[in-house]
Amino acid sequence: MTHPRLTFFFYKIRRPPRSTLSSSSAASDVYKRQGINAEYGGAKRAMAGVVVYRTLLSLARQVDKSAGIKALLSACPTQIFDRRVGKVVSLTQGQAPEDVVNQQLEALNRGQFYRPAGPGQPTPSLTQLIREQAREMEPDIALDTGLAAIRVLEFGRYVSEQLEDLDPAVSASEYGVELAEGTPGIGSLLVTNTVSCLGQPTLHGAVIMMVLHEGSIMHGLILNKPAIDQANPDGPQLKLRQVLSVGSDQALKALGGDELLDCQLFVGGDVDPHSLSAVYRNPENREWELSFDMPDMSSKVRDGKLSLDNIKLLSGYCGWAVDQLLSELDRCVWFHARADPVDQASLALARPATDGASELPQQMWSQCLHELGG
Repeated sequence: MTHPRLTFFFYKIRRPPRSTLSSSSAASDVYKRQGINAEYGGAKRAMAGVVVYRTLLSLARQVDKSAGIKALLSACPTQIFDRRVGKVVSLTQGQAPEDVVNQQLEALNRGQFYRPAGPGQPTPSLTQLIREQAREMEPDIALDTGLAAIRVLEFGRYVSEQLEDLDPAVSASEYGVELAEGTPGIGSLLVTNTVSCLGQPTLHGAVIMMVLHEGSIMHGLILNKPAIDQANPDGPQLKLRQVLSVGSDQALKALGGDELLDCQLFVGGDVDPHSLSAVYRNPENREWELSFDMPDMSSKVRDGKLSLDNIKLLSGYCGWAVDQLLSELDRCVWFHARADPVDQASLALARPATDGASELPQQMWSQCLHELGG
């Protein structure tokens, strides 16, 4: 004899739903409900996709109009120079929404960091890129990628708004610089991207002139970083006599005399900070020349062939392997620029307008960025 409670239990779990009292089966009824739920869920995602798409277009139009926002939208690098092996290596790329956004951002920037369009080049349009991607991507992928893109663009827009009041005024000085292509050579200029080298105070905000090419190594000198007392950053620029042990015969012998001791000192780079080099204007053709021979420079000053105002004395320098520099240019760590030799000399010999040294770094850098379209 079957227990009545057990019979009732099986009866409950086997009894078809009420809708099966009609001609439809229990299975078909369940499938119908699943279809309705799927259709409803699909509609919600479609509506969300429309909202995301319109939000992205609105942000993209703001980005296309603002070099400031573009400059803040840096991508993660896809290639870097590995010093251990002395060559450029590729980094693994994923397929997550954030990875897709990073790849598109790098394509838009034409590098890891924003690169202004050169003469005759079309300006990349984020608005157009979003429209193209919306047509090509599967809806579910487009929605997730779109949400990731909104986070990135909103961050760039917000930070740009916060920085608007801090933008330095562009000076009336003009340096005659313009974007260049190809491998930098002697006299080429590197202008630091606004969001690169943030952890390297010497290189961030720098204008660098390439001065030497030896085999696979290239050297440059920073032109706009006066040497200052770190304990008094708003104080006057240091002179050579303030950083040398001028009381020693050895120091004076290395200089060839005391003629350079009152020369204002600049920071040429982080490499070999105890080395000295001099950039000066040739009085015959008004172009710049480079010297590492301090006794010869002292002799020229002593003989009246050069004045201290026509000499820029620099400690240290910047150095790259050629492949390393090309990789950094591809990532747009630097804007590669050029100027004619006379304008190069004007840049090379530029000095602070007053006794204070704090305004030259920002003034020269922002002016060069402005002339390059940044």
